[in-house]
Amino acid sequence: MTSLLNGLNWTKKFFSLKLTVAIILTIIPEIGLSHMEPLQLQQHYLDFEYCTLWAQTWFTSQTKHKTPIIFIHGGPGLESGYIINLKQLAYNQPCIFYDQSGCGKSLLKDDICIQWTLEHYVDEFTILIDRLNLDKIILFGYSWGAAIATSYTLKNESHVEKLILASPYISTPHLIENYKQLAQSKNIYEIIHTNEYNGTLDNLEYQTVCSVFFKNFIFSKDSSIFNTLTFNKKISNEMWGPNEFSATGNLINLNLIPLLHTLQLPVLLTAGRLDTMTPEYMQLLHKKIPNSRLIIFEHSTHMPHREEEDAYCAALYKEI
Repeated sequence: MTSLLNGLNWTKKFFSLKLTVAIILTIIPEIGLSHMEPLQLQQHYLDFEYCTLWAQTWFTSQTKHKTPIIFIHGGPGLESGYIINLKQLAYNQPCIFYDQSGCGKSLLKDDICIQWTLEHYVDEFTILIDRLNLDKIILFGYSWGAAIATSYTLKNESHVEKLILASPYISTPHLIENYKQLAQSKNIYEIIHTNEYNGTLDNLEYQTVCSVFFKNFIFSKDSSIFNTLTFNKKISNEMWGPNEFSATGNLINLNLIPLLHTLQLPVLLTAGRLDTMTPEYMQLLHKKIPNSRLIIFEHSTHMPHREEEDAYCAALYKEI
């Protein structure tokens, strides 16, 4: 009898557990697979004339055949490491990250001279898509990466199922004006402008106020996550310039906003409430793009994917 009762109790517990698991699975967001399965990783080293382009794909057995999300990082001159936390979206769609040539792990070949331009990086991305044998993609462009993503989509919209522009830099005049207004709000613009004009970038006062600007409008949390990232100053200087608040490089006249009205695909716009890509600027883009949706993350600056990571990923799960 004791054995029978123990057996009945075990059976009840088993079915209770089974029911509980079933309930839990029904309330997990519809991401294609629970997080019980570990993500798989495939690395790519693609031979280009001027570099070996590095990329990586994250996926699961359930998502590997779905349309991939390709992430284009910011900069110019930075690498993809600071957006790699978004690989968790691979529980919904395969996630592809790559380092732009001259950045991170995408090492240049010797004695190769490159003119670093937006057109160069758009062409490079186009070749990357071809090398990976991808017909349809979901395209995620972050900050400077949004200029590449937007430019590519304007020419190849039929290949892009959805465009995600995260804190998108697609207009130099608008960004310079945003910088000025935000710095003025902290009463630090004149210090920054004067030191950049005079070239006194080693001035302690200048470095202090730049730190204030960074903390308030770029990234509000522990910046040590950037300590391991590489940064190619040559690319940054050639494309933007040596000073953050005054563009002198070949991106000085960049402005894709007049072309946004031609986009017909679904576009998701994201930014932080205290972003350098201000809510007013984001509303302008939202109005220009016919089939767009805008999400502002209330407790973030320029990096809501890090500052409100759970909320950010939940929003993307829902949208893609």
